[in-house]
Amino acid sequence: MSVITDLRKKGQLDQAYQLGQQTLQTSPNDIWIKREFGWVCYDLMKQALANNDEEQFYAHINEIAALGFNIGQEQMLFENIWWQIVKWVCAINAQENVAVRNERINRLLDGIEDLPRYAPSEAYSTFIQAIHRRSKDSLLYLEFMRRVNLSLLRPEDSRPSVFNDQQLMPLLEQILYAYSKAILRDINYYRTQNDNEKLEQLVAEARCHTRRLKAALVQNPEYNYTLYYIAKLLMAVNENSAAIAQLMPFVRKKHQDFWVWNTLAQALKETDLQTAMSCCCKGLLCKAQEDKMVSLHETAATIFAACGHYNAAKTEVRIAEQIRIKHWQSHIKNQEILGMVSQPDYINAVANQNNFAFYKENVALADQLTFADLAQPVLITYVNTEKKIANFITSKDTRGFFNYDRVLQGNPQPNTVYNAAIEKIDGERYRLYCGQKVEDPLHSGFLKPIQGFVKRKPENQFAFVDNIFISPELVKAHNLQDGDAVNAVAVKSFNRKKNEITWAIHQIISCTKE
Repeated sequence: MSVITDLRKKGQLDQAYQLGQQTLQTSPNDIWIKREFGWVCYDLMKQALANNDEEQFYAHINEIAALGFNIGQEQMLFENIWWQIVKWVCAINAQENVAVRNERINRLLDGIEDLPRYAPSEAYSTFIQAIHRRSKDSLLYLEFMRRVNLSLLRPEDSRPSVFNDQQLMPLLEQILYAYSKAILRDINYYRTQNDNEKLEQLVAEARCHTRRLKAALVQNPEYNYTLYYIAKLLMAVNENSAAIAQLMPFVRKKHQDFWVWNTLAQALKETDLQTAMSCCCKGLLCKAQEDKMVSLHETAATIFAACGHYNAAKTEVRIAEQIRIKHWQSHIKNQEILGMVSQPDYINAVANQNNFAFYKENVALADQLTFADLAQPVLITYVNTEKKIANFITSKDTRGFFNYDRVLQGNPQPNTVYNAAIEKIDGERYRLYCGQKVEDPLHSGFLKPIQGFVKRKPENQFAFVDNIFISPELVKAHNLQDGDAVNAVAVKSFNRKKNEITWAIHQIISCTKE
């Protein structure tokens, strides 16, 4: 064991440090002396951390960086160094003054700028996570995260982790979303400041981050909000058509959440006011806490007015104002609304008692836009009203079932036809997005007119016409006998015994006795 290492292990760090410096002056390229001195600097760095001595902490980091180590040959040293840096970040108090916290993070990033990154590694990923957590609410978040190099995250960082038996969002996903929010916030700020130079830089970064999000989505399709942030970034750079295309799968997945309709309405506002209005109505029919929906009420007010529906717009303004006063003791500050309320058409309008009927009347365009390619006629074959489950048959004789709660009004009836937007989940289980009862089902392919003669054996309660089954209930109701001539309607049905799609008489229109 060398003298330097012996002194270090005895805790005589000052003597080990002085001897190391002297020895390096005479043998600056001796790898063994550099290693011994590097470990001395590491111990002094730990000591500075314990003493909260910022100057000494960074001084020893810089001394290690200056040794010019090959990180692949000194993995143990650098792994330990980066864990100490993680401790330093964690020591930055989240409750400190924001300016002080930002200053300390910035000083840290400056102090380790020349230190080789020990990555990908658990230590470096934890360092990135620590910077993210300490700065995610800071206006300098983007500046800080640009300097940590997200490409050095590990593959494990893209997968969920478990803490106290709870599954946590993957670190990569957390950072992608926080980065998106920060870009959107900064674009909005610099746009209001008319700072075109800064805005141009952020627009370029938004496009770059959009590509990063798309790449992450290919590898991690389970990241639920990636499409949403892609769309929001595209809207921020005025690519609304592309944003709408990206939003469609997300809207389908989150169609019961009001805020996705608000986002879609804002994307459509400049190009398709009527559909934007319909999206507002769709969102306002969703269930949510009233304070959460205030932004949608305000969006709806401006779009309703732009479409000429001033009575409905006035109602939305009243609701938004009431919510703001109730929850925050403040008034509406939306400049578009403040300009609108002074217009003669608005002043002369009479607010509706509520807009519920208006919402219901105007959701069709939103459904058509979002679910048109999923819509198809289905025949309801069985309904479990307790569980809100309906079994159905498609025009291609595919069988399935869906939960209709919160989607259809009331309970559908067996042997009725709906034009329904459905998407397969697995097996025979489907998701129902929207559905409208078909008022003229005879042309749907599920029903057909039948004319013929009844065939019934005296001992049977059931009968047939043209080999199509007539239930005992219909036989009894019409007192059908063998040879009676009937004019009837047949409906597709599922024969459970034969496990096949077949036809059954649904309605007897007229009967002529033999």
